Amino acid sequence: MNHTPGPWHVVPDPQWEGKHPNHSHRFICNVPAFAQVYPPTEGEDDGWQVFHDDVGRTICHMTDTTEIESNARLICSAPELLAALERLAHPMADDDDLDFAREVIAKAKGQ
Repeated sequence: MNHTPGPWHVVPDPQWEGKHPNHSHRFICNVPAFAQVYPPTEGEDDGWQVFHDDVGRTICHMTDTTEIESNARLICSAPELLAALERLAHPMADDDDLDFAREVIAKAKGQ
């Protein structure tokens, strides 16, 4: 199974962040911030151009839902949730593995 390695981060969409109370877009990325962001050139229909550094990847772009923050946190925690489940499924799992799983669950819930 291949997926973009974690950790993943919730990054605000620069086009909408703080500009409209009813628009809240988020990117899920494997880097905590965009390397470069450029607004659309005058006359272009495209949105903002978002560039990562050499290793940065966008996992998904989420738009306009009332649950966006909760959904973004849950998606962002997917690599760690997978790791926690793998540790718990191991025959030699111990209390440290259970503590790790609890920490990841709390992170996914925004606690």
